[in-house]
Amino acid sequence: MPTFDFSIIDCMHELIFNRTHLGQGNDALNLTVYENQPY
Repeated sequence: MPTFDFSIIDCMHELIFNRTHLGQGNDALNLTVYENQPY
């Protein structure tokens, strides 16, 4: 198991792109899902 979850980088990149260029809503992110990961 890697020490860092690189998939979150890709997900956040897509989210920021969509908000910036596609005009999607600016909903609050629930980061506690990632903060509470055991690894």
